[in-house]
This record gives sequence, C-alpha cells and structure tokens, in this order.
Amino acid sequence: MLLKAFSLGQGGRLASLGLIAAYTLGAVVALQNSSTAQPLGPDNAPLWMRYPAISPDGKSIAFSFEGHLFVVPSSGGLAQPLTAGPSVDTSPVWSPDGKSIAFASDRYGNLDVFLISAEGGPARRLTTHSADEIPVCFTPDGQFVLFNAQRMVSAQSSKFPAPKRLPELYKVSIEGGKEPEMILVTPALNAQFDKSGQHIIYDDQKGYEDLWRKHQTSAFAHDIWIYDTRTGDHTKLTTYPGEDRNPVWAPDENSIFYLSEQSGSFNVWHLPLNHGQAGSPQQVTKFEKNPIRFLTISHGGDLVSALMARFIFCRPALPNRLKSLSASR
Repeated sequence: MLLKAFSLGQGGRLASLGLIAAYTLGAVVALQNSSTAQPLGPDNAPLWMRYPAISPDGKSIAFSFEGHLFVVPSSGGLAQPLTAGPSVDTSPVWSPDGKSIAFASDRYGNLDVFLISAEGGPARRLTTHSADEIPVCFTPDGQFVLFNAQRMVSAQSSKFPAPKRLPELYKVSIEGGKEPEMILVTPALNAQFDKSGQHIIYDDQKGYEDLWRKHQTSAFAHDIWIYDTRTGDHTKLTTYPGEDRNPVWAPDENSIFYLSEQSGSFNVWHLPLNHGQAGSPQQVTKFEKNPIRFLTISHGGDLVSALMARFIFCRPALPNRLKSLSASR
C-alpha cells in the first residue's frame, strides 16, 4: 500500500493529526483482467476503492474493491481479501467488538445482509427478502445489525409509496433465521446508535433525488437528525439548506462528525451537542475540488473516509480543539 501524507493544523497547535491517502494495494492487483501481458507487481495507478470502514480499535480498515471486501492495516500494508467469488460484496460495517463484519452481497440475486468473521471464512446470511438491504451499524450490544431496505411501506409512514427509493430502517439478529424488526418507517440513512442504545443519529431522505448528485441546495437536501428511542421524538440538528450527510458519534458522544457541502464540496464537519441540541458547526477538512464520502470513526476518534480513489485518515488530537484545524492537499 502506498501512502501519501498531508499536513494539518496551524502553528503546531495540534499534536497528532494526519491524512493518509491509500493509492494501491498489491493484494488486489490480481483481480484486474487484461488482454495483454503486463509486468507483474504492485500497480501504482489510483484504484477505485469504496466504502471504507475503520475498525473500533482503529487498527484496520475494511473496504470494497471491484465487488469484493478487503481488510488492510490503518497504518498501511498489504490488503487481505475477506470475500471472493462472482458476487458483488459491499458496504462493510464492523461489530462493536471488532470481531465480525456485516456487509451486503448479491450472491442470491438482490443485496442481502451477511455476517462474516473479521478474519475471513464462511459468511452467514441474515436477510432473505427480495428487496435490496444495506447494513449501516450494529446495536451497542452487537446482537443485531441495522439495515436500510424498501421492504414494505407502513401505513404509519408520512411518505407516499416509493418502491426502491425511500427505505425503512430495520434490525436483524446476528444469529440469522429470524424475521427483521422495523425500527423506523421513514428513511434514516447512515443510522448510528449511541453507546446507550437510546439515541440514533441519521440523515433523512425527503425525495427521489440522486444520492450522488453534488451541490444541491433545495428542500430535498439531506439534514442530520437525532432520534430518541424512548420517546419516539426526532430532532433536527442541521440547518444548512444544502447537503448534510453521514453522521458519526464522537467518542465522548457530546458531539458528532458529519459530511457537509456547506464549504462547497463535501468535507468533514464537527457539531457540538448539548442535551441533544446542536451548537455551532465547525469545518474540519478543507478539500476544494473533490467530495469526501463514506465517513466512519473508531472508538478512539480516528476518522476514515474516501476522497476520489484515495482513503483519508484524520486523527483530531482533542475534540475541543477542532476549531483550529485546517487542511490542504
């Protein structure tokens, strides 16, 4: 794995902060087909790696490349294949103890949720519905996987029927063979439980817009919300009229990180919370040309996301000093 470092911070006020760009992986070069003979060895060209997910201990990154899952040390090194075969495997999510990974696979036609050991081996199928199902997180006890799917529009939903457009939020047991339970009838993308299991942060979906569309400012743009599982209340956290997406809890759970186009392109932002009420958002990264996607975080606060064909690794030294961060390519 080739690494390229970027400097962050102003005047040395941050002790430990870095960006690591992952360009190529020797372990996956063999997957690329070619009609002509080429020299063997690592490929130095950028690869289209997607859906990075950092492990809870911050030591490993799972990701999807050309329809398969791989795991690579977050410090850099050789990527090890986690899945193989003709199916498309994508969207890895780590269990809280870091021993298992949930993912989506179309090995039975549509995308179902599967569970596999972080060390590899056979995968356990958790869902069997004909709708596509995408895992987003585990419950805090690690016994259930939350996933998005457009399985059945509930009569309680405030949304009109929208096949394969507006999903509901479900959970399914890691043991498999059990019917999933609906958690929310309205879309809750990138849902993340807090440690207590009493709150879920998510970004909404209000309409039929393309999720890959950039620079949208409209009533259909995504916002970040927090859901109280005890009261059933939903509280809106962001007010920017453009796109706010992909929230993750900071380690102390007194704030969140998320992706926003408030800076022009998708960058990482930080939002303090005071008893569920939002403070003033602060920009963490400052990339100008290309959007950051797929934000994930470790228990220690290491952030990993994707920028074009690269992985971005960001380690804020102290959450309360994020206002001093800046980034340049």
